[in-house]
Amino acid sequence: MKTYNPDAEESVVGSIMLSHDAARHCQEIGMSSKHFGNSNLGKIFDVVMDNFAEGRTTDPLMAADELDRRAYLMTSQTRPCSSVGGHHPQPRKHRALCRDSHE
Repeated sequence: MKTYNPDAEESVVGSIMLSHDAARHCQEIGMSSKHFGNSNLGKIFDVVMDNFAEGRTTDPLMAADELDRRAYLMTSQTRPCSSVGGHHPQPRKHRALCRDSHE
């Protein structure tokens, strides 16, 4: 059984959105979406890192737009969260997604 830490995964995604240094560090250590237990967070990671590789920053709205464009992410269990742009799951719902993706 593979173990993972949902809080750590959320922290990594949040950090790379806020800091090019964090994104650079993830790139240097070879981190990729396959290292995420939650595939939704892995997809967000890919979007942010792709933008980083192209020299662009990513905020939550840009990430949501790109995820929509790529036609991935989110299930009917997610609902808008007005505090982060309307496209991200509420923490409780997000934790349920983390659990559901491993059952």
